[in-house]
Amino acid sequence: MFNRKIQAIAESKSFDFLGVAIVLTTVFMLGYYKTPLSASWVFAGHDNFFLSWPLIGVVSTLSAIASIMATRLTAKVSNWGNVVSWINTIFSGTIDFLLGNVGAVLTYPLSVYLNWQASQTWAKKYRHSFGRQKNFPLFLAAIMVGAVIVGFGLNYIAYVGLAHEEINSLYYFSSITFTFSLIANVLNVFKLPSQWTFWAIYNVAQLGKAFSLGNFANVAKYIYYIINSIFASFSWLLKKERLVSASEE
Repeated sequence: MFNRKIQAIAESKSFDFLGVAIVLTTVFMLGYYKTPLSASWVFAGHDNFFLSWPLIGVVSTLSAIASIMATRLTAKVSNWGNVVSWINTIFSGTIDFLLGNVGAVLTYPLSVYLNWQASQTWAKKYRHSFGRQKNFPLFLAAIMVGAVIVGFGLNYIAYVGLAHEEINSLYYFSSITFTFSLIANVLNVFKLPSQWTFWAIYNVAQLGKAFSLGNFANVAKYIYYIINSIFASFSWLLKKERLVSASEE
């Protein structure tokens, strides 16, 4: 009974709509949808009618909705989640760059590649199964070490080499959260349920940032993502267990 309830919530369309509703509420509360192109550092000092259009706001809103749907599709073990995710990451990375995240030119291409690679491995290697790793602790440790090196390294190049900024708390936060997202994305390439643990940690960190900045409109969004990660983790494990049991019969 308990397992069926978890499965039902994890695959609920109502939960999908709740996520979209939370994102739209957040966008309208903070006024993100009104952000014009002129808000970008790229167009600083320029003034024309086209730059007053809220293109950044509109694209950001659509990207946020696409992110919710990609996450929910992946939680339902649908490869469409990976497809939507790598396409959407291109748009979200562009927006981040326009709004001042110079490091986006280094970090987002890697995220796009990992999401694209996941769509390929899911379609070809793990079409009707989940991934398995014989020596998982060692495999995970290697991923974590690599993610820390890449996460902190790319952000160092971005902050110090490209933006010429000093190492600060934002650098550490960006590096830590990017590292967790890298670990989760790599695990997703291998279609491993453990990815959801790292997505939960990533979103807890984002939740803490929202609280520290007093950005309470984003609090509900990250709580939603955390709950989704928990239910998705249980759902994936249940499905994997059923597949293993069926193959042994």
